[in-house]
Amino acid sequence: MDGSVNGKRYAYVHIKVTFPFGLVSLLESIEYDDEETGEVVTDIRGLPAGYVPGEYSGTCKVEMSFSEAQRFEKAASSSGGFYNMPPTPISITYGDLSSGQPLISESLVVKWNKRGKGNSKGDKMLKRSFEGALTKPIVSNGVPALNRV
Repeated sequence: MDGSVNGKRYAYVHIKVTFPFGLVSLLESIEYDDEETGEVVTDIRGLPAGYVPGEYSGTCKVEMSFSEAQRFEKAASSSGGFYNMPPTPISITYGDLSSGQPLISESLVVKWNKRGKGNSKGDKMLKRSFEGALTKPIVSNGVPALNRV
């Protein structure tokens, strides 16, 4: 899996995801998204007259090896269990400075609300998935996705 950001190719191998328990070295996938649900309001003629901001929300889903998931859940035990954990800060960087790719860094804060424990025939390793809701806007290279004052 690779992609392009500003004309530079980024490979999956250069993604680093760090939880409070440390770097996840056996990461299968990470997906996160956000949205702001505002809407356009119209005047009496039905023409756009402005935009009303809505609520910000986002989600995160991480799939990691069973051994990494055990580290995560062990860290959660200090909060009294997985669902008792406070929101978890996650740092994501991608890029390879040695190949001239500038690092892109993003920060998430996630309240976990779902665990997946499925595995299938043909899987290369045991894995676990975790899903949650963002509790703060995503920060990309130091810039928050949303800042309301």
